[in-house]
Amino acid sequence: MRSRHIVLPVIALGAVFATTAVLRAAHAHLTVAALVYLVVVVVSALGGFGTLTVAAIAAYLSLNYWFIPHTKSFTFESQDDLVTLVVFALAAVGSGFIVARVNSLRRRAEEHERAAFDARLDAAVNESRAGFLAAMTHNLRTPLASIKASVETLEDPDSSLDDATRRQLLATAHEETERLERLVTKVLELSRINAGAIQPRSEPTDVGEITRGAVRRLRYLAARDRVQLAVADDAVVTIVDPDMIELVLVVLLENALRVAPAGTDVSVTVGRAGPACEIRVIDHGPGVPPEYHEKIFEEFVRVEGPPDGTGSGLGLAIARALVTAHNGRIWVSDTPGGGATFVVTLP
Repeated sequence: MRSRHIVLPVIALGAVFATTAVLRAAHAHLTVAALVYLVVVVVSALGGFGTLTVAAIAAYLSLNYWFIPHTKSFTFESQDDLVTLVVFALAAVGSGFIVARVNSLRRRAEEHERAAFDARLDAAVNESRAGFLAAMTHNLRTPLASIKASVETLEDPDSSLDDATRRQLLATAHEETERLERLVTKVLELSRINAGAIQPRSEPTDVGEITRGAVRRLRYLAARDRVQLAVADDAVVTIVDPDMIELVLVVLLENALRVAPAGTDVSVTVGRAGPACEIRVIDHGPGVPPEYHEKIFEEFVRVEGPPDGTGSGLGLAIARALVTAHNGRIWVSDTPGGGATFVVTLP
């Protein structure tokens, strides 16, 4: 800021000197010289009141010294010359002051607008963080509470549990442990994304195989919600990071299973679409409203109304970042008859 207060007046002074040289070379008349100096002063006023003052004084002295008879002195021959100098001084200072004042008010308005925008942005970020922490607290406590309850029941020496009940408790603990693992994976992956540390380790990969791997990871969730997972795939091999693409599939399948009504299917298809590999995850749930088709791929954005109120708002943002890192695309469309179809294309 200090350098600006020094540089602008120096530039204004240089502009006056350059203008003087041009007017002298052109043998300009007093009236022409006064008008040109007036323009220089008004333009210099954009730099503020300090710049205006320097330009006005320099222009006044140059006009008096070089263009008022006697030239090359600060004396004048008649009252008309004095009137010319006074009018020039008043016009230069008055118009320059108005320009400087308007410009100052404009800068203040911009600063206030920027401050208001920053305040709104901070509020939005804080709200997002609060929502994120609330979602993380809920999503961490729920599986931990289930795991703790199951383990405590199994460890209780006074409980008389039959084999079926024990298997159910172990299955519950296993399912919630996998859910907790998926959540932690998402958070770690988001940290990598925000740190700019995404670097796919690509290798020839059978996409159908990693799709079946993602389905196996979610078999407990599907069984609990009585949803059938169907995989139809061709032998499609592409150059991708298998761990990253499997995480993308886990995110899409977990979201689909969360909203799919009991007794329905969640289908996964893998095939070719021209030069690309195309993966579709199809559910028959409530679908995604059109206004959310783009927004749901942003961090912390969730479509209202999932049946169990879960979901961190991170998964789809992570999925899009991982797919983009492979120069691929991901989007959502409506499933015929109701539901959502998430489509991933990979080169």
